[in-house]
Order: sequence, then structure tokens, then C-alpha cells
Amino acid sequence: MHLWPSVRIRDSFKKNYLNKLESNLQRMNAEKRQRSGNQQELLQSEKIDSENSKGLQIGVIFREVLMVLSCCYCCFCCGACIDDDDEMASETY
Repeated sequence: MHLWPSVRIRDSFKKNYLNKLESNLQRMNAEKRQRSGNQQELLQSEKIDSENSKGLQIGVIFREVLMVLSCCYCCFCCGACIDDDDEMASETY
């Protein structure tokens, strides 16, 4: 009995082993690319969300400033606050 199998048997084992190894490497690389693609998508979606939230914050600030300015315009330009001050001033004199 030989300790080593024939050359043909050794080569068949090597080829199968190498084919299996190569297919496993290709599968692992494909999974790695897929994971990195998913991570890129997540990063892009987070970036878009942060940009949208900045826009919302600016919108809220603008709305509040507009409300304050419109209230001041109404009180001072229309005379709503001035009439009350005149009545109070005439009562004290």
C-alpha cells in the first residue's frame, strides 16, 4: 500500500479544494461589497435626514420671527396699543 495516492487522485482533490476555496472567496467578497453598499446607503440617508432637519429648524425660526414681526406691526401701525396708552394717560391726568 502506498502512503500517497496516485497523482490523478491528488490533483482531483486539489482542484475540488481550490474550486471550493475560490467559490467561498467570491461569496465572501460579494457579501462584503453588499454590506459596504448598505452602509453607504445608510450614510446617505442619514445625511439627507440631517439636511432636512436643518431646513425644518430654519423654517421654524423664520415662522416665529414672522409671527413676532406681524404682531408688532399690528400693534404699533394699526394703533391697537397706542389707543390703550392714550386712555390710560388721559385717566391719570
